[in-house]
Amino acid sequence: GPFEFTVTASASSCSWSPSTDADFLRLHTGARTGSGTVSYSVDPHADLGARTGVIHVGDAAAFSVTTAPIRLLAPVSGGVVPIAAEAHSDLAGLRRWDVAVDRMARSDTLRLQARHADPGAPDRTHETFAQHHLGIPVYGGGVTRELDRGLAMSITGVVHESIAVETDPRLSAAEAAGRFEAATGSRVAPGRAPALTVLPLADGSYALTWKMTHGDGETAFVDAHDGRIVSGAP
Repeated sequence: GPFEFTVTASASSCSWSPSTDADFLRLHTGARTGSGTVSYSVDPHADLGARTGVIHVGDAAAFSVTTAPIRLLAPVSGGVVPIAAEAHSDLAGLRRWDVAVDRMARSDTLRLQARHADPGAPDRTHETFAQHHLGIPVYGGGVTRELDRGLAMSITGVVHESIAVETDPRLSAAEAAGRFEAATGSRVAPGRAPALTVLPLADGSYALTWKMTHGDGETAFVDAHDGRIVSGAP
């Protein structure tokens, strides 16, 4: 929306102009002499984290603007947000989520995994995005978007808003696999290297884990910091 703040000049002859490098702030005030008002507006916020921009007033002062993300849907628990928006039932919500998906894709929070045409409807395309946290996939996080000639028709999935986890593993993949095998007696599948994964836990927290396949294709998660088997022990 539109906002403004007042600038008090030290003298009526003092000339100044506002400027900003923040791409979400729009300035509506040009150069001024003496005291005056800076008018600005803020673009919609559909990203997962807070953002801060600064409006500079000449060379002498700065005005900071910080915005938090709008929760498009209430989290079920912690920061888990389910998404279910369709054009025929919630067009406004769908449009907001469409903007959010594009912004999360640009920030690498969502990564496009697949895009394919609908065999039953030539004008329709399906996109699948996987959620990542600082480059590491989030288990179960992601969205699917259906497009009709480029316009979103439905978006479904789950995103995690409040991930807080140390992303530098203390154990290597080989060390984690060794601890898993020693603790369970089950062998990690050869040729399928463990992969770093952020795992949502039942209490709403998150763990940095090594996701590995063992036994007859079963999946297990081993804490990448202390080697505990977090999930999937035989």
